[in-house]
Amino acid sequence: MRRRNQNLVVDGLHAVDPAGNRLPLAVKMPKFPHPYGSNWCQMNLSKLIQLATDKDMTVTAYRVLMRLIAELQYSNEIPIHQGQIARELGILAPQVSKAMKLLVEKELIFEGPPLGQIKRYSLNRDLGFRTHPKHFYQLENQFRIPKAPANLKAIDAEQKEP
Repeated sequence: MRRRNQNLVVDGLHAVDPAGNRLPLAVKMPKFPHPYGSNWCQMNLSKLIQLATDKDMTVTAYRVLMRLIAELQYSNEIPIHQGQIARELGILAPQVSKAMKLLVEKELIFEGPPLGQIKRYSLNRDLGFRTHPKHFYQLENQFRIPKAPANLKAIDAEQKEP
């Protein structure tokens, strides 16, 4: 699309002056903040359904898991002391320890190398992850499901026929 504006011809992302010089047009796009700021993470819905239907999961384990997710860092590490979880949730430290063991057993969280006396954990990326909003679209493209081929219905129809 070409249009004339005073002595310049605008052609796509360039302007051409009367001498024929191509001048790039600078377009400044406004920055829009992420609607959730830095307080968000992405969760796998299938895993959440599995969690909801898992009869071995206790109410305490769910509460501890939600508190762990709320502390999730961009590297999927969870830097929180079990004593702090116990105080905040109003439960005993052994209950938190038991819930953490169950979460590790279910592979919802992984135990990392200790940092002094503090155990370190990270959230299983199959359950969810946290990334900076500027990296979200890169990750979205990485995990995007490819389009189904056009002949998929024909293949399905052939398989259903006796």
